This record gives sequence, C-alpha cells and structure tokens, in this order.
Amino acid sequence: MEIFASVVGAQRLLVDERTSVITGTDTSEVSRLAAPVLPLWGPLLILLVCGAFPLRPRWRLLLLALPGVVHEALSFNRSTWAPLLGFVIFVAVARFGLRGVVKRGLAALLLGTLALGLAGVGVFGGTGDALAGRVTSVITGNALAEDSLADRQRENVAALDTLRRHPVMGTGVGVPYGGEIVSYDNLHDRTEVEARPWIHNQYLRMWLWFGLFGLLMVGLLMVRVAAVVVHSWYSPGAVVVVALGLGLACLALQSVMQTTLIDRPTLIVVGLVLAMMAQAVRWRPLRVASSVLLRTGR
Repeated sequence: MEIFASVVGAQRLLVDERTSVITGTDTSEVSRLAAPVLPLWGPLLILLVCGAFPLRPRWRLLLLALPGVVHEALSFNRSTWAPLLGFVIFVAVARFGLRGVVKRGLAALLLGTLALGLAGVGVFGGTGDALAGRVTSVITGNALAEDSLADRQRENVAALDTLRRHPVMGTGVGVPYGGEIVSYDNLHDRTEVEARPWIHNQYLRMWLWFGLFGLLMVGLLMVRVAAVVVHSWYSPGAVVVVALGLGLACLALQSVMQTTLIDRPTLIVVGLVLAMMAQAVRWRPLRVASSVLLRTGR
C-alpha cells in the first residue's frame, strides 16, 4: 500500500519523509519511505534467500521479496544497501553455489540495468531519477567522496575527542559530545553553529551514553548471537538460525552509519529477530518431537 501511494502521489497514505536527498552536487525532493517495517526487510530478505520457505513455483518467492526490495530502494539509505547486498550474495553462494549465483546474478543485473536506465530517463518520475543517481553513485564509488560521509567522519572525530576525556563513564544520556550543526541564517546574514544532538555511529553513541558498560553489553549480545549460530550449525533449524543471525549482523553493520539506537522500530525489530532465533533454535521436525515425547513419557 505504501509503495502504491508513493507511485500515485497519495500523500495521506504515505508513511514517508518528504525530504531533500543530496547525491554529489545534485539535490532532489523525494518521498523517502521510512515506514516502521523498513528495518525488518533486511532480515526477511536474507531469510527468503536462504531457502527457509521452499515455495514452488519460485516466482512466488520473488513476489514476496519484491516489496522489500522496492522499499529498501526507496529508503535511499546507501549505507543499508551494501551490508544487505553482501549478506544476500553470501547466502546465495552457500545455497546455489558460485555457478548458480552467476546465472541468477546476470539475470538480476540485466533487470537492474533496465530499471536503472528507465529511471534515469525519467520514466518513474523525479523520485526514480534521484534513485538512479543514488545507485549510480554507489557503483562508481562517488559516494565515498560526498559530504555525507565526511559529515559522519567529523561526528566520529568529535565523539572520540570527548571519549578521550571520559573513556570509562562516557558523557551520559543527552549530553552534547562536541558535534556541530553549521547553518547559514539568511535573515540575519550570519553563520550559526549549534550543538549536534545525534551521532550516526551507534557504537560511539553507546560509549558516550553508557561508558564502557554500554559497549560491554553490546559486545556480550553479539558474542551470544554468534555462539547460538555456531552451536546450532547442525541442528534441524540451522538454516533459519543462521539466516536470522546474518540479519542481525546486517543491522549491526548498518548501525555504524545510521541512527538506529534512537529508532524505536529498529529496536523492536532487533527484539523480534532475537525472539524468532530463540524459537528456531528449539524447533524440531514433527517426527523428532514426537519421538522425544514418547521417550520421555511426557
């Protein structure tokens, strides 16, 4: 429904953020989809690729994945595309082998090139044109030279300078860390500098807010997830456990470049994926479960 509303321009149906997207020197006004379900698409797409749902014919699987792919694309978040694509390719290689991935990759490349070309000439409107420029900047590597990356680096430098003075306890929740927002006031013809209340690198945020204790808690959670994946490698639910673990790893990598810690939908998705993983670890086929019950007499 949200994708349809974006296409037809029904603003009242959109859960979006009408915003300026800066790609290189170009600025475009687009409907940037940011629905609460967006963080869930990464783990779900990895889960679909892993073969946990053996649907026949396979085009049904593509129909299930298509809304997620479109939603991820229309989020315009380049820093979320790279880890997601990397994990999807990793899972595809493990499932289909290198030759199978090459065949499917060529088909996907042709379709992607066609869609990118149509978007670039304006077939999908201004949003499609801006999206084409966004994708092209990743392919050409121009995204690495843009101000958005330099802006995040300035945040990290300011945060690390503060953490050198408070390495153990941090600064506390909501305390400015030294990041700045520089803007120009046209009315008064002057440059204004304000304290930046956010930081994109969420691990530095945890360190700033909760000190070394915060980093320890995040580290213990990551170690626990990795241990569950390793210990479940030969269990009946191993495919789902590994896929969900990779989904959490995808969110963890995104947290280096995105403000996920203050995004409540993302926190809810992390809790949901952890709960799904806990259930997958305990899952047994019906026959195995029945035999266990008979042996224990329960």
